[in-house]
Amino acid sequence: MKLIRFQKLLSSLKTLTAAQSQSVVDNLRKYHDNPILNNLEKELAENPTCPKCHSTSIIRYGQAHGRQRYRCKACLRTFMCTNGTQFFRLHHHDKWLDYVNDMVQGKSLRSCAHQGDMALSTAFFWRHRFLNIAQVTQPQWLEGIVEADETYFRYSQKGQRHLERPARKRGTKATTRGLNKKEWTPVLIAVDQLHHEMDFILSSVSSRNIELTLGTHLSKKCILCTDGHLAYRQLCQNNNISHKISINHTNIEKIFNIQTVNAYHSRLKNWIRRFHGVATKYLGHYLGWFRMLEDQKYENLNTFKLLKIQQHWIKT
Repeated sequence: MKLIRFQKLLSSLKTLTAAQSQSVVDNLRKYHDNPILNNLEKELAENPTCPKCHSTSIIRYGQAHGRQRYRCKACLRTFMCTNGTQFFRLHHHDKWLDYVNDMVQGKSLRSCAHQGDMALSTAFFWRHRFLNIAQVTQPQWLEGIVEADETYFRYSQKGQRHLERPARKRGTKATTRGLNKKEWTPVLIAVDQLHHEMDFILSSVSSRNIELTLGTHLSKKCILCTDGHLAYRQLCQNNNISHKISINHTNIEKIFNIQTVNAYHSRLKNWIRRFHGVATKYLGHYLGWFRMLEDQKYENLNTFKLLKIQQHWIKT
């Protein structure tokens, strides 16, 4: 804004009523008291990088909507601090932090929509946009004593308009005994002693699927503790990994068991029950969400990890 126009604006503030003055203050706070935008601006200032070509030659290039705009001297693209994050083109930035705090508390969509004064469809869109990166954000390696076991979730087409099967009431028993592949979705979960956790949604519990998922993230010096499933034996033989089998939660060496991962299963299912059924196509999002909440208990973070990883995740 030019100096003359700015001076006219300042002089007009004297004529505002008390309600109008408060409205001006509230609108200014939306742009300057937003910790998420402030953190994004700070990160971009400390690590100037173009989200398009990853060049470090960027310059300030005016403002847009009250926020700083930048331009890349290499590809000539203009961008803002939200480019390359899950907040890109997301409106109502004054509600972002409150919405994430509601997610930390595990509130329902209707409760988030009511408190955020937004449509239910908007609350749903925001939730899964924030959780999209949480699904793929997992530790690179599991080390030391690693416990692994699979758990199962009922296959659900919740929210779909065209079902592949006749509709059923939620909570009803499966049509067949045992773990029918058409009605149950296996999830492999592995935890090490440092509270690093990984989870994988499998099409079936087979040696090939376990090899392609968990096998690529196990340290060669780790000790894998599982039940007696043959797929885990094959995995350890192929990768020359020490294997300890725990049957009925017992082992000759008491430190080798799968009680930690089974306790994780229990906490996960108790937590996910509050959502009254989760669609299978979004199951990975909720697994990532719970993993972030569990990490928060053991890591000394000033901000919620789910919020922290949204910022410039493309560069990481």
